[in-house]
Amino acid sequence: MPSRGSREDLLGDEVRAQETDDLVFGVTGYVGSGSSTVGAALVEQLGGLGFADIHRIKLSDLLAEQGGLERSRDGRVAESVSLQDEGDRLRAAYGGNFVAGLAIKQIYERREESTKGTRVFVLDSLKHPQEIELLRAVYGRGFYLIGVLCSREERLRRLRLKFKQEPERDKIRELMERDASSGAGHGQQVRKTLHRADFFVANDAGQDADMLGEPLERFLQAVTGSKVIRPTRDERGMHAAWSASLRSSCMSRQVGAAITNGAGELLATGTNDPPAPGGGLYTESGLDDEEKTSRRCFEWEGELGRPHCRNDRKKREIYAEIFEQLKRSQALTETATPQRVQEVLERTRVRDLIEFSRAIHAEMDALLTLARAGTAVPTCGTLYCTTYPCHSCARHIVASGLSQVVYIEPYDKSLALELHADAIREVTTSGGGDDDPRVVFRLFSGVAPRRFSALFEKRRPLKDEGGFSLPGAQGPAHSDRVLMRSFLQLEEELARTVDSALRKGAGDDGAQGPAEPSGD
Repeated sequence: MPSRGSREDLLGDEVRAQETDDLVFGVTGYVGSGSSTVGAALVEQLGGLGFADIHRIKLSDLLAEQGGLERSRDGRVAESVSLQDEGDRLRAAYGGNFVAGLAIKQIYERREESTKGTRVFVLDSLKHPQEIELLRAVYGRGFYLIGVLCSREERLRRLRLKFKQEPERDKIRELMERDASSGAGHGQQVRKTLHRADFFVANDAGQDADMLGEPLERFLQAVTGSKVIRPTRDERGMHAAWSASLRSSCMSRQVGAAITNGAGELLATGTNDPPAPGGGLYTESGLDDEEKTSRRCFEWEGELGRPHCRNDRKKREIYAEIFEQLKRSQALTETATPQRVQEVLERTRVRDLIEFSRAIHAEMDALLTLARAGTAVPTCGTLYCTTYPCHSCARHIVASGLSQVVYIEPYDKSLALELHADAIREVTTSGGGDDDPRVVFRLFSGVAPRRFSALFEKRRPLKDEGGFSLPGAQGPAHSDRVLMRSFLQLEEELARTVDSALRKGAGDDGAQGPAEPSGD
């Protein structure tokens, strides 16, 4: 151990010795999107960056093993349904994250057998949000989820080609619907999983792995630090929207929006919260504006004497009103109760009513911010939104003159496309060159806002003492390394190291160590 005054980084070295470059990647996407193709392309790109110990784990194989299912080379719809059944059975019995637990067990066993140093595990593919939560809890920053984007039309075409021997085409559509959102909580929930990704990649142009190479290579270069990678226009815009969403105190969901011009320059942001007198939205009372006492829903009691969501309250009033009207009309059985009628109505679109919310939606807040500033809405501009716009916001976006909307999370309540197909079109990837005047609504692709700082922050010197550029990491590496031990274990080891260093340092100097503090 060095004596006192040593310039060695004693504790830093010990912390770094407890860090690992091991990585776990998960892939998620709707059936037919080509998740396995992306998984294979990811393995290839990892190999090109110098990773040698790569393990690809197919969760469908783990499910087949658990259920004793036979796997055929060409596959059948019935086989896919059997795998869905097995996943549902395990989640119903042991919890929504249990299939991820099978993957963790497999990682543990393979790690025990491996002695090659840095290890990478690719999980193909994840289908439930609780699986993501578990993997992030276990592996922390060492876990990355890749979301695969593909249009419904292309997915349907691929599945029809794969199952071309199947006589009943309706089974394919049923397979797709069950994959996206099973009615049971323990079923597959890709619709609630996909938007949680750390990186989004489009696979709409076919299943050629070469087409996926460029975006995956760029993503991995950012993860490993092998090259200086900085955010694209879309990544900057979506991060601005996500940052704005954190201002929201809405009791239902946090949503953020950002408007940029044709050059990608930020013009305005917005979030969802109640409007405040004098313009804008309520913010933190006494911190942002001393003259505006906040009346946000989570803190304003209102006439009920307790903070509450006004939209939920109004829907309950509607349920009760419908019950009373049916009762007066003698349209109910004698055993009908208000609770039972409400349960039935909650299975209808009455449950999706949103017009009683006090909040200005994020998209409208961004547009109104431009209006208050006297700034024209750019006709070639883009609105980035963390969630797909509702049909009310969508019609205002169309009327504003914006050319496209980029979003991450779907919003099932929105009827935007159904009501305004004449003015809106949905695409999976960016592109141009056609004469279609409709506003484009497309899924975001690139590094997700949740990993923006970790992957784009400067974490190593980029130049030497002479001012010349330094190369990035060579070989297997992780730019955001994680600890192999818990903080309690590391805390104990560092405390012992500090104690040992002080004792030895005191001995080297002939001193007795620091004096005990007096009682004064």
